[in-house]
Amino acid sequence: MARTLPVYEMDAETGQTGIYLVDPATPTDRAPFLNPTTYARYVLFHSALEFMRVSYDQSITINFPSASGLSSTTREWPLPAHNLAKIPFATLAIGSNMILPGQIIQVGSEGASRSLSLKLTASGVSVVERVSKWFQSTLPAMTAVARVVMIDQLPNATSSDKFKFDMTTGEIMFGYGRFSNNGPDMIKGAKSATGIEFTIPKIGPTLDTANGAIRHVSPTGAMVTMPGYDGAFTGSGGWPVKT
Repeated sequence: MARTLPVYEMDAETGQTGIYLVDPATPTDRAPFLNPTTYARYVLFHSALEFMRVSYDQSITINFPSASGLSSTTREWPLPAHNLAKIPFATLAIGSNMILPGQIIQVGSEGASRSLSLKLTASGVSVVERVSKWFQSTLPAMTAVARVVMIDQLPNATSSDKFKFDMTTGEIMFGYGRFSNNGPDMIKGAKSATGIEFTIPKIGPTLDTANGAIRHVSPTGAMVTMPGYDGAFTGSGGWPVKT
C-alpha cells in the first residue's frame, strides 16, 4: 500500500522532530524518522534537514539617467539595510527576469550599454550600475523596478523548547524553534516558462493546526491531512534540503 498516513514523532531526549508518511498497514515504521535523507520523499518535516527561508525581500524604482560622451560611469543605488550581520546569498531581478552579476540590461548605439550587479556587505545592499561607452553616442534614460531577495538557512536552534504551542496565536513550534507554522518558509512556485523568470522567492506557511490535528502541504504539492483536522488551510509545499 502507499504511504498516506501522516505521523508526528519527537525524540524526548534529543528533541529531534519529524512529520512523515507511513503505510497504514505498518504504522510503526520509523524509517523516515531515522533516515530522513534516504526517505526524503516521505518526509514532510524533519529537524535534521535544512530549511531555507527568505530573510529579505525589497524592491526600489530606479530612474537611470541618460549618458552621453565618451566616459564610462559607475553608480550605486542603495536599498534598505538588511542587518543580517553577515554577507547573505542574494539575487537581483528586474521585473520578472533574474539578473546575473554584470548582466547588460540596456544597449544603445555604437556599443553603449548599461549593466547591473549587486553589492553586499554584512548590513547593507546596493544595486551597482555600470554604463560603458566607447564613442560619442547617447544612452537613453530608463526606469526599472529592482527587486533583491536574500535567502538564509534556518539556525540550528532558536529556542530552548523542544515543543511549544501558543493557544492565543495558534503558533506551533518544535525542533528547538527550527520549525514554526508562522515562519516565512520558501515554498514551491510556478515553473518558469522561459527558464529565466524570477519565481523562486515565494513566501508562506506550509503547515497548519486545527482541532489538535495537522494539515501539511508536501513538496509535491499534495495536501496531507491528519484525522480530526477541521481547518481550511491551503498552500504550496516547502522544499527541505540536506547541506
